[in-house]
Parts: sequence; structure tokens; C-alpha cells
Amino acid sequence: MIRKVINSHDIHVDGQQLRIVQKDELTGSVEGFNNIDLLLNEPRGSKYVNLIIYKSDESAIDVEIYSNSVLDNKDILLKSFIRSLLERGTINQDDSYVIKEKGETYTYPHDSLGIEKIYEVEGEDGVYVVNGKNVLVEAVDFELSIENITEIKNYIEAYKVFKGYLILVNDGRHITFNEDKVALAYPVSEAVSVLNCIYKKEKIIALNTAEVEIVSGQYSFEHYLISNSQFYIEGSDIYSKGFIIK
Repeated sequence: MIRKVINSHDIHVDGQQLRIVQKDELTGSVEGFNNIDLLLNEPRGSKYVNLIIYKSDESAIDVEIYSNSVLDNKDILLKSFIRSLLERGTINQDDSYVIKEKGETYTYPHDSLGIEKIYEVEGEDGVYVVNGKNVLVEAVDFELSIENITEIKNYIEAYKVFKGYLILVNDGRHITFNEDKVALAYPVSEAVSVLNCIYKKEKIIALNTAEVEIVSGQYSFEHYLISNSQFYIEGSDIYSKGFIIK
């Protein structure tokens, strides 16, 4: 018997997936099931899925953000989230939008919703600080491509522990890893900033072929609707937390 239904919509932001749920959808639960876990892990959960639960009023949008790994590109995800609500008519267009999350307040002007500015970069010799995060850059002598992903992953697994991001570069290509040693197929703001500011690259292509072109210190990004979804919680389902494909 179906005990609960949760409605959501999913968007795709240059390779990152964002699942968006209105907070009232989570009212009530089924014993043995965790609504947050299920929304992150179903259907066929991915380590690249991020979840936003929101409640809006006239002054601000309160959000809770969850992820199966380190949360990347937070500003880009929040801006894309706002744009998706505007497209659906959930909120009205305004000069700017206020988001509150974990005691922090973020204000985004309307004309900035599809644009990310390059961050300032501090440091030298492959060790940098960008947006408050550590970024390491290391040149390698092996091919950086999907076809060579096994060698790349083996290299990372043997790599020393690091905080922030590690960028591997070779022959004009790069790949970024987070501190969980997860390969990030999509462009990461901090990596883009380093490659632009230090290595003077104006066009940056991520492993998933998503392209970033920097113009006057900023770049644009797009989001696309993947699906409108309904999640049905059935009391006898043995996968009470869903599952992740890695």
C-alpha cells in the first residue's frame, strides 16, 4: 500500500543534478523510511545529486541543502534554483531574491541569475586559496580523458589526503577532484577561477565537455528541466533508504 507521495522537480546545471522539493511535501513520514535519504537516493541515486528543500514567503526563501558528497558550485545551484521557481511561476520576478540557509543570508540580483563571476585567487606554485577553499594544481604525464579514467582514479586513490580541490592538468586538459576524491565531470567555480587567473585560460572544458568561456571576468551557465517527479513510499519496500550507483 502506498503510504506517502512526495512531489519534486529536477534540474540539470552543467552536469550537476538538483532535486527541488517544497517543504510542505515532507509533512509526515512512514516508519522505517527517511524522506531525505529517499529523495537523495531515488531513483537510482547518484553521487552528483543535490537536494534543496524550500519554503518561501514574501521576504525570503528558506532552504535546506543536502548532498551525497561535497557541495560544489553553491551559488550557481542557488541561482539556478531561483530561475527554476520563476519559470514555474512559484515566485514572482523581482529586482533581487533573498535566500536564507543555516543562518546565512544570500541576496542575488535578478540580472545575475545566469552569471558567475571569477573569484580572486591567492597563492602560488600550484597551491592556492579561492573562495575560502584550498585548490591544488598538479601537472601529470598521463592522458586526461574518459577513456583513461581508470588510470586517473588509481592515481587519485594513491594520492595523499587533501582539503578542497585538486586539479590535474595535462596537454591543455584538466580534471577536478574534491576532497572525497570524487572526480567532478562538471566545471567547478574555484577550478575555473584558477585556470583563468593563473593559467590565463579563457575557454575551459570539463570532463563532461561542458564549456565555460570567460568574458570580462565572468561566465554564463544554463540549467534544464530534467523531470517532474512523484516519489511513492510503499511500506513493504526493502530499499528503505534507496540506493546510490557509483
